[in-house]
Amino acid sequence: MQEYFGLPSAALVEKDWFVVRALAAIHDVQVDGLILAFGGGTALGRAYRLLERMSEDINLRIIGEKANSRSALKRLRGEVNDRLQAAGFVADGNYVVKQNDRYVRYDLPYEAIAKGEGVLRPEIKIELAAFPICTASENRSVSSLLPKPRARLRKPKTSHV
Repeated sequence: MQEYFGLPSAALVEKDWFVVRALAAIHDVQVDGLILAFGGGTALGRAYRLLERMSEDINLRIIGEKANSRSALKRLRGEVNDRLQAAGFVADGNYVVKQNDRYVRYDLPYEAIAKGEGVLRPEIKIELAAFPICTASENRSVSSLLPKPRARLRKPKTSHV
């Protein structure tokens, strides 16, 4: 089936599914006026389709007037944690916080069924960073990188990229 439909390796398809699932869980988080916007390879690959590769990492910017408020950033992190947990990921104990809550990195393990060739990390990496963005955010649709006829995964509509 993989060869028939021209799909990448089963391990890549599986990882893509987990990445899309994590995005679907947190794409519309809003806390105290803070929102998440895609940045880096995530935006280029998922929203703009400018990269022909899967990004294992999810790079998100925290934007809003309270992006310097440590208490607002903690509440945002709490909401992200809750949503990831509700989506079946284990967030507790799998993230680090730096720079007074302005940076959070999640390394979310997932239970792989497909066997890869050792090139994929055994976790989904999500980075949240409250650093300035260079351009205004815009709404974009985000989807799996699988070919359209077989892309049956839930397509989150991101709030911002």
